Amino acid sequence: MNLRRLLVLTALLLASPFALAAQVGVTTDIITGTVTDQDGNPLQGATVEAMSLETRVLRSALTDPRGRYRILFPDGGGRYQIFVRALGYTGVRLAGQRRADDDDRILVDARLTGQAVEVEALNVRGNMALRAPAPAPGSTEAVQTPDRTARLWPSSRTQNAGPHHRTRFRMVGRAR
Repeated sequence: MNLRRLLVLTALLLASPFALAAQVGVTTDIITGTVTDQDGNPLQGATVEAMSLETRVLRSALTDPRGRYRILFPDGGGRYQIFVRALGYTGVRLAGQRRADDDDRILVDARLTGQAVEVEALNVRGNMALRAPAPAPGSTEAVQTPDRTARLWPSSRTQNAGPHHRTRFRMVGRAR
């Protein structure tokens, strides 16, 4: 009985490194690539989103100063849809797939083209006659009206004020 137990234990110890080595990289995919503009310059801050077609899990990353990104997918399945976008550029949708069962890296490079952005005119008008909204019950804020700010000025009869002690306030803006 002891010999049998020893043989089983030896067989398990010999087989376990091979079983563990077979699992490394099979369930975790690493999606990497570089995002460039139409002239081949790297784009920093571009958003790259990858969605696993098997699990429907979505993960994202931003590109570094060299335009590179990396997204890890534990149990991703091997097939992905990649969305790349950046401000001022037309976004692209790409496909990425693991090439072999033993390969855990999926390389997906993207080239974005510039897109002109049309901005409408924005007119802003201010009205000094508008009153600030009243503070909510229980809040510590206060509305400062011109009458109230006039009462903030210290008088010369301030308690504990010596001959060299003066408090000065500076008003910003105009009071009506």
